[in-house]
Amino acid sequence: MSRVTSARGAGPPSSEVPAPQGEPAPTTGQVDTKIVAAQQTAWWSVRQYVLPLLQSVGAWPLLGSPEWCSLDPDDPRKKAAVYDGAQHWALRLETCQTTMADAGRAVSGALNWAEASRDIRQRQRAISDGAHIPRQGVS
Repeated sequence: MSRVTSARGAGPPSSEVPAPQGEPAPTTGQVDTKIVAAQQTAWWSVRQYVLPLLQSVGAWPLLGSPEWCSLDPDDPRKKAAVYDGAQHWALRLETCQTTMADAGRAVSGALNWAEASRDIRQRQRAISDGAHIPRQGVS
């Protein structure tokens, strides 16, 4: 069994979490990346999945709050808070991915990359042929 602890080093009252059968327990801070098959996140799909449970529970404390920590592990509000946290995380991932894609398109369109590549190759060729002598700073 691996011991799960919070960032402050103090775990919840019941912090023993069994590792999957046949798998070594991960050490603190390690994530099993073998389970990630794709990087794209679809928040709406997560939202549709968690919504029935969230609607059936109605209200729940903030994930990780003292009130949440004091709930019984079988309390549906505890699970609802985890589901709510999962949908918020999925939304964050999706918006970050969209922002990164938009930034990539902006960088791509900001310069004539074929021309930049030609300039770099010409400069490298000039340096290797001795036709270009790079400037040296004065100290």
